[in-house]
Amino acid sequence: TDLSTNMPTSWDWTFSGGTPASSSQQNPTITYDVPGTYDVTLTASNSIGSGTETKTVYITVTPPDYCDASALYEWEYIDDVICGSINNTGTGWTAYSDFTAQSTAVAVGGAIDVTVNIGNAYSTDQLYAWVDWNIDGDFDDAGENVFNSSSNGQSSYTFTINIPSTASIGNTRLRIRLNDSGYGSNNTPCGTSDYGEVEDYILNVAYLTGFANNQITGFEIYPNPNNGQFLINLPGSQNPYLVQISDITGKIIWAKSISQNTISVNLTDMEKGIYFVKVQGNEITDIKKIVIQ
Repeated sequence: TDLSTNMPTSWDWTFSGGTPASSSQQNPTITYDVPGTYDVTLTASNSIGSGTETKTVYITVTPPDYCDASALYEWEYIDDVICGSINNTGTGWTAYSDFTAQSTAVAVGGAIDVTVNIGNAYSTDQLYAWVDWNIDGDFDDAGENVFNSSSNGQSSYTFTINIPSTASIGNTRLRIRLNDSGYGSNNTPCGTSDYGEVEDYILNVAYLTGFANNQITGFEIYPNPNNGQFLINLPGSQNPYLVQISDITGKIIWAKSISQNTISVNLTDMEKGIYFVKVQGNEITDIKKIVIQ
């Protein structure tokens, strides 16, 4: 919040580590995706002159505090987890393992496959997985339970995690629980079971400018950057289209089903920053980034 005196008429903010990293609004809203401490600098100006102030280590971003989860007794265990660039093999039994130093990138609207191999698999074993899509420190929201197996004691599980369009951008937690449903069962993301194991990893959720082998030829946005008014040009062969525009947090701020090839969009009432235009046609999807200045 700007508290400058002498009636400034312009503002020049710098936010180290923030999104956006700068702003000319008087009181902008900034998002920080990575825990840490950050400086903030403001230069306020009017026709007489300007003044600059830097607040050091002013913004503190802490990671969410997740609930504890573990198992009491050693037997079956999560031996391998393979998910994108995560390749954690031969880990043996530990009641709970914090592997959040290991991460893999995923894209909003995309998907990623996960393979979990089990050591000492038992006939009543179950596997569960959760992802904190809105990064609020829990796994309680709709769609955050991303996998449930049956009680079949498999030695290996492979499943696909679909990343929702509403997922928040940044690092979030993937929790995997192996649970013996026959003895002191616990099929929730929190608390203790008798037998089994819990492991946590990180998914780095980001946007893609377009999905590989799935781009819409002729999909253009101009001008870009813009002042909030711009045109979206689309080829005629895929009509109709669903067009959605979301902000950096994944919140959809504009959506429309269209059948024409060129549409005009007015977002001049939105804050300056980065936005994403997602177009879905006949079994094809593309996403492009725009900058409102």
